[in-house]
Amino acid sequence: MSKELPFFKFNVSEWLTGNIAYESYETQGIFIKVCCEYWNRNNCLTIEEAKKRTRKNKEIDYLIENNFLIKKRNKISIKFLDEEKDSVESKRLKLSIAGRKGGLSKGKATLKHKDIDIDKDKEEDKERDIYRCFKHLSLYKKDYKKLKAKWSKNQIDNVLDKIENYKLNKKYVSLYLTANIWLKKEHPIIDISEHNLTDVESWKKAKQKEIEIKRNQ
Repeated sequence: MSKELPFFKFNVSEWLTGNIAYESYETQGIFIKVCCEYWNRNNCLTIEEAKKRTRKNKEIDYLIENNFLIKKRNKISIKFLDEEKDSVESKRLKLSIAGRKGGLSKGKATLKHKDIDIDKDKEEDKERDIYRCFKHLSLYKKDYKKLKAKWSKNQIDNVLDKIENYKLNKKYVSLYLTANIWLKKEHPIIDISEHNLTDVESWKKAKQKEIEIKRNQ
């Protein structure tokens, strides 16, 4: 949501009277940090990403166990931020409908709402299939598997982090294609079939290089 709304509502009284106020200052700080990461990523954040961003694995597990963070498969959900997102989208929809000339008939309006519900379901399905997302870019699990066939998870995650922090990433259209290019540059894969098999020494060197690459994955 950060692209459309760079801030979220913070209810002081709810914070001070809520269960989170009775936790340590460190736990409160980590929770706020996760909230910011969650909102900045359009309410799409995995548990692994939350731990990586905070470097506090035990505290993240504690927040999940005590329902400050809701676990949904491999992702987390933060109730008040999800409600805030729904509220923003609902207001935007009402403004869009109100601004149309002539308006819609009752039958058309009902049909339109059904279409919106269907689109929302499709978006939720897409979110479940996403491995990593930030700003306007997303890497789907099926594309992640293609990368995983060539590189290690650590190599892929490191490259994704670099792409996310790259100032000019707005020009990229496909996170999969971009990650593929970056990985080839940083972790090149040698195809032995391209070498002359009659040259025994060259073949041995290429083979050894391939073993080292696989060992580092």
